[in-house]
Amino acid sequence: RREAAAVLDAREALRPATPMDEREGVWRRTQAHEERRLEVERLAAQAVQAANQSVEEWETDEAHAVLAELYFDQGQEAERRHDRAARQYFRDLAAQHDRGALSERLAERGGLEVVVARPGAVVRGARMVPFGPLLRAVPLPDDAALDDVPVGSWCVDLRAPGAMSVRTSVMVAGGAPRRLVLDPPPEFLGHEAFVYVPAGAWPLGGDADATQARPAQIVALDDFLIGRFPVTMAEYCEFLTALWADEGAAAALSRAPRSSDGSVQYLEHDDATGRFSVPEVDADGDAWHPDWPVVAVSAHDAEAFCAWRTRATGATHRLPTEDEWEASARGADGRLYPWGNGFDPALCHMNESVEGPRVPVPVGSYPYDESPFGVRDLAGLVIEWTATALPDGRRVQRGGASTTPAAWCRAASRRTQRPGWVAPQFGFRVVRGVPRWEDGRA
Repeated sequence: RREAAAVLDAREALRPATPMDEREGVWRRTQAHEERRLEVERLAAQAVQAANQSVEEWETDEAHAVLAELYFDQGQEAERRHDRAARQYFRDLAAQHDRGALSERLAERGGLEVVVARPGAVVRGARMVPFGPLLRAVPLPDDAALDDVPVGSWCVDLRAPGAMSVRTSVMVAGGAPRRLVLDPPPEFLGHEAFVYVPAGAWPLGGDADATQARPAQIVALDDFLIGRFPVTMAEYCEFLTALWADEGAAAALSRAPRSSDGSVQYLEHDDATGRFSVPEVDADGDAWHPDWPVVAVSAHDAEAFCAWRTRATGATHRLPTEDEWEASARGADGRLYPWGNGFDPALCHMNESVEGPRVPVPVGSYPYDESPFGVRDLAGLVIEWTATALPDGRRVQRGGASTTPAAWCRAASRRTQRPGWVAPQFGFRVVRGVPRWEDGRA
């Protein structure tokens, strides 16, 4: 996986002006990696064949145990690909040959031990069950325990007095209950606009059908608060109005949503007061709305907004890293879309969702475009800037928009762009510093 990531980095570093000899070096490296990957798959198939022959000829427990492990590993890989039929097929084969070593890992029941640091906490669990393209939460009864439940993807809801509500994603495996420690942050002014993602190790990448996806990997992240929705036009107007007051008209106008060449300004402003507002109708006759996500801004503009919000609130605001963004979308089960593992254009705002002009809609208009943590509008609506930069300075962007195809709605999809570039689909959401109980304030 490290080599696969290095190969991807080398490919992403190629630019139109990259000399051909450097390109050929990347091609050779890519081809060598692909040949090694195919060799690994060939050896794995040979191992299964050899183990089967050993079972047929000698019927030893050792031969059965080896075959069981090989089949179990194939089942785990199928689970990572969200291939339920293949997962069950290989797990059945593993169980057929297991001589006891895999009994816990093959168990279809497991449990959770949820430890909460806050007094008076109420914890409820819901099993994530496939329903069409969705993974739908089926709650346990209020008095049901989590110590003996089916394996698979679960959602845990936590409510505690004075603390932010938490909805987190967790995988239950067979055997002894998994210990899940949660310490939700204290409520603060405006906390409803953010979603808390606990610290954890999250499955990222590994989606062959996504655009520029990274290799499959497990990435450990500290806890963070991420915007429930992208930043809206109304919120961005507040920033521009404050910027006009603090730094003058030129500074504010330079950050306002605009055409790629800067010749068209999309927001209205009052020269006397410096106040920015959203137009009712634009020059094309399209109706605008204050709750649209802000669009047509650069990564630099987004970072200027974060700096202003940091000064205004006293709490750090920044763009999410691409790892934080993807973990927020996929949760512990590594789902392919925020809502589950299938696609329907009615579930998010992308180019097949509506007839007519491909323009934004107010944030939150697509209730199914919601991640297991409760983050909204990640698959569609607006292409989002992240804080992650390539060595040449380009920024990673995530998410689909009203003009993009279905592949861009996949949670592992990525694209890169120069941070100073603007386009009608480019927007952002923010990450806020997590308040701590020991701070004595939010």
